[in-house]
Amino acid sequence: MIKRLGNNRYTKPSENQKKNKDDIPWTAQLGRYLSATTQYLSIIGAGGLLGWFLDRQFQTSPIILITGVFGGSGAGLYYLIHYIDHIQKKTDD
Repeated sequence: MIKRLGNNRYTKPSENQKKNKDDIPWTAQLGRYLSATTQYLSIIGAGGLLGWFLDRQFQTSPIILITGVFGGSGAGLYYLIHYIDHIQKKTDD
């Protein structure tokens, strides 16, 4: 982060001025995790919607729907783990 000084000059903050993860507002942390949860549920819903559509096209009972929900759940869980890992690494820097 760059701190503005007089006369439009910019300098980098010193080591003791850098923020640690405790300085991040709780609303920003909550927003990150709510975003991850929303995306996880959206991926499951997309898998279910795709499965429902394919079930109607192929006139099968809920076989493809169930497969789509479980596939979306697996893909969403994979994404969620990587996203939270990314958030943790970002706040540790």
